[in-house]
Amino acid sequence: MAGYQNSMSALLNKIERRLGMRPLVPHLPEPYNKESWAEVITEDTLDTFSRYYPKKIPFKITKETAPRKDGWYYINEDYIGNQKILGAGDLDWSVFGKDSVGLAQQFGGYGYPDVGMSNFNMQDIQSLAMRANYASMFSNSNVYPEFRYPNQLRIVSIANSNVRLGDFTINLYVKHSDDLSSISPTKMETFEALAIADVAMYLSRNLKYWDGLETVLSTLDLKLNHLEDEASRRESIVDKLENSFVSAGNESIPFIMTV
Repeated sequence: MAGYQNSMSALLNKIERRLGMRPLVPHLPEPYNKESWAEVITEDTLDTFSRYYPKKIPFKITKETAPRKDGWYYINEDYIGNQKILGAGDLDWSVFGKDSVGLAQQFGGYGYPDVGMSNFNMQDIQSLAMRANYASMFSNSNVYPEFRYPNQLRIVSIANSNVRLGDFTINLYVKHSDDLSSISPTKMETFEALAIADVAMYLSRNLKYWDGLETVLSTLDLKLNHLEDEASRRESIVDKLENSFVSAGNESIPFIMTV
């Protein structure tokens, strides 16, 4: 069975139907025809959507891909196809664990002896857990990335001091692909609503100069009220994106849930 695949042409057809533009599209002036809507989506809709739900890609930091100067790594965007970088997330610890000798050896972090738990009572286990939590809060082995726009990052410890890791993999956040293939199907409903509002705004703000124009046959009546109503929805859609920005459904915002 073929997998789900987003499509710009399918989205343009959907916008045409949702806005009730099918009777009018063949008669639109060339700068505002259906093909021009793709530019609105790639330059306006994708920019806004990607700021809240960016595409996440793993990127290996080496001397070639990100030369280091004054503590900052300068990401060579050629290695990510010149995609627009929006930010950096956590280190990819699953890859880091395989490629390195471990945090304990690199940073002198704390460790625990390999002992069985059969002789431990509940109080002992609770005490060990509290000690681990306390140590993790104040240990210098805690490291995190700091991103500086447009393509620089550094790794710092909890004491805000630079950390040198050698080669490591980090998660970068970039703008979604123009073909929309990188947008999750579960997020497409929101993206489509934003695209409809953006196209409606583009058409209403430009076609108003044609509305009421006298021709040899009749006076143009483009019925722009509906487009203006759809365009006005953009603000509420962006509010929805902001309100859901920090949530378990947004993999671009790393956080820990405890129970």
